[in-house]
Amino acid sequence: MLAQECLYRYCREIVNFPLNVCWRIFHLNNDGSTGDLLRQVDHDMVVPRKYIVLDEDSGSLDINVTSDRAPRRVYSRPPSSDHINQDSHFRNVLRERDRKYAISGKSLRAKNRPFLGLSSTHVYSVSRINEWKTQNYRRWIADTSSPREVGNSRIFSPQNGLLLMAGIDMIWDAWRIGIDPDEGFKIICFGEDAVMLGGCRLAESAITRPTLTIVLALTFCDGISACVFWRL
Repeated sequence: MLAQECLYRYCREIVNFPLNVCWRIFHLNNDGSTGDLLRQVDHDMVVPRKYIVLDEDSGSLDINVTSDRAPRRVYSRPPSSDHINQDSHFRNVLRERDRKYAISGKSLRAKNRPFLGLSSTHVYSVSRINEWKTQNYRRWIADTSSPREVGNSRIFSPQNGLLLMAGIDMIWDAWRIGIDPDEGFKIICFGEDAVMLGGCRLAESAITRPTLTIVLALTFCDGISACVFWRL
């Protein structure tokens, strides 16, 4: 569940409100009337129900309809022969760094297969490498490893990675969960929490500041946007 102050912050991330206009979130009653104000400094949890965004006097707001589409996320594919070295480096360093599932901290260590069931996952998907290059996101990677290990774009740097459970990596790729770095690296579910991850926090070993904080923030905003577009 979300704190009320978080809902306000997420709205600011995805809605361009008119300049110099104070907006607020209100409960929306079943008959369509406006209910009580949702306080933005309140740490209480948001109760699942309908809400409406209005000005501070409960009046309507003029907004522009965006032409944007839901961010496109493609499931990660096995590395091509061109990226075998980078993928191997990415996997091995993540295993050495995290040693266990980066969200729950649990390990399925088998005696002869210590990383059985764990998947090395890119925070910012390699499927979006063109956007990564266009936006020059490599500037956020502080990793000084050679291009042979992390690629010229540095998207294969372990600073852009997490060690997740097999299966959870697909949920991550599908933007069904995200990690909010501004909320103590809390896991946020963008829908039904079928795998019971909501409210968990990222293991400290996986947090490489400031790099991961920035990359997670980028993908988290995309996840919020995707969640909204799916429901329009």
